[in-house]
Amino acid sequence: MYSDEIKRILQATYGVNASTLDVGSSAERGSKLYFYTLDGEFTDEIASVRDALNRQLSKNTIGRLIELKQFLPGNKWNLPQCARLAENNGRWTLTFHFVKGVRYHRSFGNHIASTLILQNTPVITLSSEKKDTFYGYWDKTVCVRSGQDAVEQVTTDGMNYRINRNLLSNSQFRAFTAAFFSAAAETEKMYILKDIGRTIKKCGCFLPSIPFSSVIQSHTPKEIIDASVPEPGVLNLNYNKIDLNTGYAIASLAPAVSRRDRPALIGISMDLFAKCFTLKNAFDGFNSFESVGSFIVNYYRHVRGFSEKALDDYVKDYVAMCLDTNTPVKLRCSLKKLIEAHDELSRAVRKNRLEAAGSESLVMTPSRFDNLEKSLSFLYPNELQRIITSEQLLAEGETQHNCVYSRKALIQSDRAAIFHWSFENAGHTVQFSADRRGRYYLDEVKARFNAECSQSAITRLREMLAAANTCQWIEPEK
Repeated sequence: MYSDEIKRILQATYGVNASTLDVGSSAERGSKLYFYTLDGEFTDEIASVRDALNRQLSKNTIGRLIELKQFLPGNKWNLPQCARLAENNGRWTLTFHFVKGVRYHRSFGNHIASTLILQNTPVITLSSEKKDTFYGYWDKTVCVRSGQDAVEQVTTDGMNYRINRNLLSNSQFRAFTAAFFSAAAETEKMYILKDIGRTIKKCGCFLPSIPFSSVIQSHTPKEIIDASVPEPGVLNLNYNKIDLNTGYAIASLAPAVSRRDRPALIGISMDLFAKCFTLKNAFDGFNSFESVGSFIVNYYRHVRGFSEKALDDYVKDYVAMCLDTNTPVKLRCSLKKLIEAHDELSRAVRKNRLEAAGSESLVMTPSRFDNLEKSLSFLYPNELQRIITSEQLLAEGETQHNCVYSRKALIQSDRAAIFHWSFENAGHTVQFSADRRGRYYLDEVKARFNAECSQSAITRLREMLAAANTCQWIEPEK
């Protein structure tokens, strides 16, 4: 792709083309170009604040002014974005940045100027140097396929999560990408890219896990699906007549669904796909139990109309057990039949676990939750007991009548810590996790029979967790 073509697409999709980030400047000078579109009300607000400052502040006061900053609130994925194109000796780099806010500062002649503030690290980087990954759209993704009794690391190849996340959130990036793929299809004579561009335009993402080297060898959507799903269930479906994401979802889900219920998958339309889709699918497609399970649970929610209580009490656990034990999921059965299937499978799983349960520790050594255990034990002696072994985890599930054993893989991979907690003469199962900064947070807490716990219990737990997070441990010198 040539940079002139990219400029044309950016101007058509992002609007403003300027050499600086000063709001109101549209000059095209130098090799660095910015493309952005701001909400009309926000643009008017910037101009209003800037003009008010220029009117109300004296030249002397403006001369001493350093800067004033106004930051935009909300989730970063909902912020406006700016595209920055840099060219050098026939090579180009295109970066996309979140617009964090606006900076009002002194300019020439002691006037106030307004300049956009961009996030330093780009959310997306595309480059003419990355042709093997289609200029940066493709990448490898490492995901964890967690069953109830095992953890497996899987590396997939496809459109990476940040690309898909940005496509879903930002309509301008989505329009740019669809047009970019269409233009590349003509320039590089790879017309399958048009199908991908159409899918992105309709669905807001591209999910099939397929290396780009396999994409350029494909000529039809069905060939993309065949390369993405090694063992698709046999269905009487023309994949060339539906969008790539829906086809990929149907082919990926078919092996997990009972044969008699597979025809129900054919009824998944693009609109239904959008309802069942989760951000987990944007991360790894359908390559983990969690991504497959979340989509199937949403199918029960939106197609079968099961209540949230039924989903929490039975469906989620049933689907997780089916995927973990390679048992086909019954999509079209009634809630009564599903509960019967859940209980029968639960008994079989419990029997196998009783035979396999042992006293070996599930917890990593060291574990990121060691300090949490120490702090809670020091601050609140004997109130919480950490679950360490398979035997203890199984006993907790039996005593509390819940499916906490399904958290075994999370414990083994050090992504969660499970505690038993006695409060107000009742037993509770508590799950803690940790964020990237190492701070612990309450992931889930349930009373017996998966019942919701009292508000006083939630309040007490949060107080205990806040204290544990501020408790500092210094290991003694050896």
